[in-house]
Amino acid sequence: SPAAHMADPTKENVLLVWDYDWSLINTNSDTFVVDALHPELMERFDSPMGWTQLMDQQVKELFARGVSRERLEAVVSAVPVFPGALDAIRSAQEAQAKQMVLSDANTIFIEAFLRKEGLRHCFSDVIANPGDFDHEGRLHIKPFHEGEPHGCPLCPSNLCKGRVLEQILASFSPSRVAYVGDGGGDFCPACELRPQDLLLCRAPPSEPLKRFGLLRRLEGPAQATRRGGIAKVVAKIVKWHSGDDLLAAVRGFLRA
Repeated sequence: SPAAHMADPTKENVLLVWDYDWSLINTNSDTFVVDALHPELMERFDSPMGWTQLMDQQVKELFARGVSRERLEAVVSAVPVFPGALDAIRSAQEAQAKQMVLSDANTIFIEAFLRKEGLRHCFSDVIANPGDFDHEGRLHIKPFHEGEPHGCPLCPSNLCKGRVLEQILASFSPSRVAYVGDGGGDFCPACELRPQDLLLCRAPPSEPLKRFGLLRRLEGPAQATRRGGIAKVVAKIVKWHSGDDLLAAVRGFLRA
């Protein structure tokens, strides 16, 4: 009967959205790779250049120093990760939840890691700054948003995660969403979440992370959104400190 179908939780349209750096994995993939391969390049991260443009320059420098595509992908796929985060992905897959990565990292680094862990099939989309190897094997990283500025005062120029999540919600119409994040760039999409949704916010103490940009913005002074209103989160907020916390929160969300 239609009523029985509606009551079946496996048929519910549930979405789990993962930020990547310091959320799905337990490091910043960009700085991790540079530090592991050529630590003398780390000081270049102090440049005033936009991060995506800077990272494109950094991988250019790695290539000039003889780092092959294979070596680069081997290192990026060996980033530290909480086992609980991987178990949470598997739990969501078993529950038939749709999963996406929405990240300010690049697609090549993320895809290499997910493939190595055997988890790429768990994600319908990896939405990030596009990376592409040329015929020589050099990686090029482009900003997600090019051309017309997105105009969001909360986000870096290369990616407004809120605008992307708004489009995902409109096209997919999930009944419930859980969003896993840690940084300032996760605040804008958090404001797109609805009252029935869940924001999983990384909070201290949570080694080795020292900066908790999402929490800082949640607790900070009011800010304007790209629509001109006041940015606020109406979703339920759960703080997490470890992979075990994350796993418990995701399983709770899936059971709800």
